[in-house]
Amino acid sequence: MKFLRIFLILGAFSQTSCAGRLADWAVGLERWRSNLEEKRIKVGDFEIAYLEGGQGPTTLLIHGFGGDKEHWTRFARQLTDRYHVIAVDLPGFGESSRIEGQSYGPKEQAARLDQLRGILGVERMHVIGNSMGGMIAGVYAHQYQDRVLSLTLIDSGGIRSPEPSELSRELAQGRNPLVVQSREDMDRLLDFSFHKRPFIPALVIDRLYETNAPYQEWNRRIFKEIQASGTAVEDALPDLRMPVLVIWGENDRVIHVSSTKTVEKVKPDAEIKILPECGHAPMIEKVDETAGVVLDFFQRRGRV
Repeated sequence: MKFLRIFLILGAFSQTSCAGRLADWAVGLERWRSNLEEKRIKVGDFEIAYLEGGQGPTTLLIHGFGGDKEHWTRFARQLTDRYHVIAVDLPGFGESSRIEGQSYGPKEQAARLDQLRGILGVERMHVIGNSMGGMIAGVYAHQYQDRVLSLTLIDSGGIRSPEPSELSRELAQGRNPLVVQSREDMDRLLDFSFHKRPFIPALVIDRLYETNAPYQEWNRRIFKEIQASGTAVEDALPDLRMPVLVIWGENDRVIHVSSTKTVEKVKPDAEIKILPECGHAPMIEKVDETAGVVLDFFQRRGRV
């Protein structure tokens, strides 16, 4: 969390004339410390921004709804001394293209990621996804089994939870806390995502809101498309041949931790790790512990 606090504090300087450069410097420093370099590549009609670094077996990192590649920077730092890491901005998010009239469902996104893999000359890779990214990762693993060394799902979408999450109750009332419509919504979203919210200066929250505000309707449409994919990962899990790891924050308010019970039923050989006092994004909130679990899994069952 030290990284998150430093980055967000530095981001507050964006309200001054030199702040943009300072914020860029802070992001660049964290990428450098993680041995990551920002790159861009054309995939079909889309320009995809991504971070890449390290050498060894490839690991693809897929962010969740409303997220971007920077969510993985500190996590990747634990991997790049022995793995080749790629963290993408999915089409429709971050600095990648947003094209009207295109689908951003998991099957379409998985196909684009496989195009990216081919262009980069990667034969096989570990695939890790968080939330919506977990849904896309699971669909990718099902569609392209021979190209996946292992699958890691972190608080993944596409799996039913026997107990309803707070998000599902909100949605039933016609509210979606993941789509920011006001400055107050940004505060609520931050509280919703973390079990223990880090200190974030008000000026930084203002900037986060200003960044997200233009994409309210865009994000709402993509969220509906993701929702329509239902149990895509749950349906795919029984057929997967690669090793599967499932990590969940015990206090996840977005997707209830009871989803792990569903995984136990449909994929008994999957490894499951529940992290106490952790919310929806363990790779940010408990980065060292999450990376340690993943690295241990790779070494024991990663087929490399």
